[in-house]
Order: sequence, then structure tokens, then C-alpha cells
Amino acid sequence: MNGRQCRSATGYSVAELLAVVAVGGVLTAATVPTLGGARERLTAHGAARTVAAAFREASALARLRQAGVGWEVVSAPLSLRLVRDGDRDGVRRDDVDRGVDLAEAGWRPLGRGVGATVGCSCPDVDGAGRLEAGERGLRFGLSDFVSFSGRGSASPGTLYLSAGGQATFAVRVLGNTARVRVFEYQDGGGWAER
Repeated sequence: MNGRQCRSATGYSVAELLAVVAVGGVLTAATVPTLGGARERLTAHGAARTVAAAFREASALARLRQAGVGWEVVSAPLSLRLVRDGDRDGVRRDDVDRGVDLAEAGWRPLGRGVGATVGCSCPDVDGAGRLEAGERGLRFGLSDFVSFSGRGSASPGTLYLSAGGQATFAVRVLGNTARVRVFEYQDGGGWAER
């Protein structure tokens, strides 16, 4: 070897190649948590947009039929089931249990790993209270239903959702108008409409 370093065909020494591989490994290890957080955020954001679209669909359907419909919500994993009001008194748990208010379709899952849970310790979207990470995210009174009437109103409330990380989205339904809005909590920046 005559005191020279062993070089590869491209002119780099083995030591130089090992240094590049080591630096690459460190950079990869540093970005994996960031990529995981980005994936969770994108999953939760996609689910929030899907929920908002489903709520808008139910509002339009109720107005078209001039009869109440509602989404029954299961928290984990987040799933929805459309239910129609069979006796014109609103979508109610006791009516579903008795078979008066009927499901129009099966359960619709909304993303792997997405739950109706709060992902952050933060103020609520209205600024009136405080949320804690891990809390149940369905906030439509005591009901598991988000109901829409034929008159264009809805049960007011918020569905908070996350995908296992701190990223938290809120799908807000306004009662008098049935308007649906999507918000994301940005740490240190508060809630921003998406």
C-alpha cells in the first residue's frame, strides 16, 4: 500500500465514505420524528376535511328532504354513520335504539389512527375553556349525534380530532346556519381556519 490510503474507483477513501454514511444516518434519524409528526398532521387534516364535507352533505340532504338527518359519531377509531329522522322529532338515541330513526348506510371509518380526541393542551376553539390532551373530542352536548334539520339549522358543537400526535383539528358546526368550519391549533399561534 506504500503508505497511501485505499481509495475506491471514484477516488474516495473508505474513511470518507464511512463518514458520509454516518452523517447521512444522523440526518435520517433526526428527520424521522418530524416526518412522523407531518404524517399524523396530514392524516388528521384529511379526516377533518372529510368530516366537514360529510356534515355539509347532511345539511344539504336535510334541506332537500325537509326532514332531519344526523351523523352518529364513534370516537375511536373515528367513524360516522348517517341516520335519518323517522318521526320528525330530530335524530335521537332512543329512536335509533327502537328502530324509529334508521341508519341509511353502514359505518364510514375516517382514517387509520384518527380519533375524536384532543391532541393538545390548548384553549378550546371558542376561547371559552381549556382542552387537555387525550380528552374526548365530541362536543355536541351529551349526544353522539350531529343533527341537521330541514329548516337549515343544526345541533351546534365541535368535533376535535387528532391522529395520535399533538396536531389537533376542530370541525365546528354553527347551530342557526349549520355552517361548517375547520380549524387547526398551531402551538403558540392559536386556532387558524383551514
